[in-house]
Amino acid sequence: MKRVIPLFSLLLLLIGLSSCAPASEQTIFAMDTVMSLRAYGKEAEAAIQEASTMLYDMDARWSITRPDSEIGKINRSDGKAVKVSDDTYDLLSSALAAAEQFSGAFDPTIQPVMDLWGFYSDAPTLPDPDALKDALDSVDASQVALLEDHYVVAPAEVGIDLGAVAKGYAADQVRDLLLSRGVHSALCNLGGTVMALGSKPDGSDWIVAVQHPTVPSAYLCTLAVSNMAVVTSGGYERYLEIDGKQYHHIMDPSTGYPCESDLLSVTILSESALYGDILSTSLFVMGYDAAMEYWRTSRDFEAIFVLSDGSVCMTGGVENYLSSCEEPCTFVK
Repeated sequence: MKRVIPLFSLLLLLIGLSSCAPASEQTIFAMDTVMSLRAYGKEAEAAIQEASTMLYDMDARWSITRPDSEIGKINRSDGKAVKVSDDTYDLLSSALAAAEQFSGAFDPTIQPVMDLWGFYSDAPTLPDPDALKDALDSVDASQVALLEDHYVVAPAEVGIDLGAVAKGYAADQVRDLLLSRGVHSALCNLGGTVMALGSKPDGSDWIVAVQHPTVPSAYLCTLAVSNMAVVTSGGYERYLEIDGKQYHHIMDPSTGYPCESDLLSVTILSESALYGDILSTSLFVMGYDAAMEYWRTSRDFEAIFVLSDGSVCMTGGVENYLSSCEEPCTFVK
């Protein structure tokens, strides 16, 4: 059976939202998850409505199960060029660049493998080894070509799934839209991808709690952030149950099986939610040692790692944002 995730498990817990200033709020269901938008200011209500419409439109363009979506048309194009919208083209460009950068850990052409496992249906099943091998042969982001005038070409056997990056891209776009409409205080939670715009109306930071990966309905730590995205990936978020065994959704593109990571969850703090989405998935697949090596090289994000033995390791900069922690943690410089 496919597990239905409780609402709490899909969302990072948002704390400290009360304020004397009136808020404009909207809760919607898009991209297969609950999304909540909360903003302050005289332009907030109209901006939130516009953002909600934008999110619905993005969902319609990127849905993997809708044959009329832009991604659906590419996947059913039989190798013919498909013209797509600006945001789909931009998101695909970012996803393909990430696949090149994190080769072996991230690939947006994982759709044939996900389909074999039954992640798009209500009847999950263990893939036939021969069928899985055939599906893996088509997992290769380098086969997707972005042409002029927003045309995309993918071979018939290639299938695109932007689920690992769609919410991050959308969160960045919501932030930009709100700013363009004069909103400078907002907290947007797109199914666990959180974008904190500015600070709370009283000038204090937003307090965002990161879910504990092994204790349901509990949080691991709280972070005080402003103008920051907080994104978490973990095997507990979404999984299939087949013959009494759980299989999480974060696939290893090299094996076609859920990755055997030494991490339970990865939380990224970054200015861009899209970058956070890419990193949280890629570093989870890479494992702790390789993830830390990448952080030491780049130093343009902070991260919280929960290892399979339950230990919690945080990059040094997290200390600047940490409000509380429910578990012992180690800061790594």
